[in-house]
Amino acid sequence: MRKHLFKFISLTIVAAMLVTATPIGNFFDSGIVHADEEEDDEIDMTIKAPGKVGQPSVAKMNRKSYKITWVKVKKNCKGYQIEVSPYKDFVEPEEPEETETLDEDEEEEEIEEIQYFDVTKKKSSQKVTDLTKGKTYYVRVRAYNASDEGYRYGKWSKVKKFKAK
Repeated sequence: MRKHLFKFISLTIVAAMLVTATPIGNFFDSGIVHADEEEDDEIDMTIKAPGKVGQPSVAKMNRKSYKITWVKVKKNCKGYQIEVSPYKDFVEPEEPEETETLDEDEEEEEIEEIQYFDVTKKKSSQKVTDLTKGKTYYVRVRAYNASDEGYRYGKWSKVKKFKAK
């Protein structure tokens, strides 16, 4: 039964090639990048991706500021991006529509913004301020490489969770 099935599939492919005059490589995914694909793929091939940054650490500097540190990436790095978020998934919730009315007892919950920082490759730390006392925050860092053609980002580090004191 298997022999007949294999023969049938092979003959079907050969017949399709003859009828459509299409090379066999187009019937299977060869993994070759063709010139007619998007330009973004071209940029990604010419810029080397940086390595993954290790998990950042957080230390309190003074009453209102914290210092985030990480280990530098040795190759293919032009700088770092840092995200400090009060949301575990690093996505800000949508604001409720204006038409909704709140009861007198309910207070409107303020949506806190995610803080973003871009630093050069020479730095391995960043000062963060304006954090709400008693609230939990999440930090992640990634390296990026840049050239005239664009940017290529490394993977995000592991997330570091800390509570503002």
